[in-house]
Amino acid sequence: MNKSHVQDSLKNWKIVDSIQTLIADTILNPDIVIYEDKFDKRTYKKFDLDSVETYHPLIADTAMVYSPEDILNRIDYKEMNKKEIDRQYYFSSEVGIDNFYILYAHFLKRKTKNYYPKTRQKLFEAYQQINRYYGHWNCGGTYFGHQSWRIIGYAEYDLYNYIKYKQEEHIEPNYQKQKVLFINMLRQRVIDQVNSVQDVYPNGAKRKMLDAVSKLDKSIDSWFILQKAISFEKEHYVYE
Repeated sequence: MNKSHVQDSLKNWKIVDSIQTLIADTILNPDIVIYEDKFDKRTYKKFDLDSVETYHPLIADTAMVYSPEDILNRIDYKEMNKKEIDRQYYFSSEVGIDNFYILYAHFLKRKTKNYYPKTRQKLFEAYQQINRYYGHWNCGGTYFGHQSWRIIGYAEYDLYNYIKYKQEEHIEPNYQKQKVLFINMLRQRVIDQVNSVQDVYPNGAKRKMLDAVSKLDKSIDSWFILQKAISFEKEHYVYE
């Protein structure tokens, strides 16, 4: 066998071996879907999920639940550098932080499980519509794209707090009047803004913002969700 034939044989062997390795990895270590909707899904290998839990133990703490911000603020990057940990686990970039919030929600679901699925969906929808509202208000921007992913973590953390809330005794006031005030304020804000600076907004922006308000209105069906929606709006968005 001449040299070229040997090289071709080695090349073919490496290709076949790589394919077999890939197939084996797919079977033995399949992708785990940690988030999925009609537009997108996020998957991780079990090894990566285990690594996240190892490098960031607070995310899966069995004794206490930390907010996503608390965990991110406690990451010791110097220590991670010393240990030469792969940078995909640093979560230091904007996209990295997005991924962290999705992973955070995945791990927290071990505690929230399938409790109150309707409330989880309502919180998620309320936050997404507030984000959509301000995205159109500001004529777009990367902030709102990143927020759309991070909302997954925000909503799961607030669902965890809702579970604790339901375990306590509360006399819930009639939230409808406060809800009307909140929704009407957002609607009037749009009307005043678009009327005062019409040349700033593209065609359809006003309609999209009012549509977001209408969908937000439908998602708020309890005192708890109303309070969380108001807090979320005040904490994450500036309209002026």
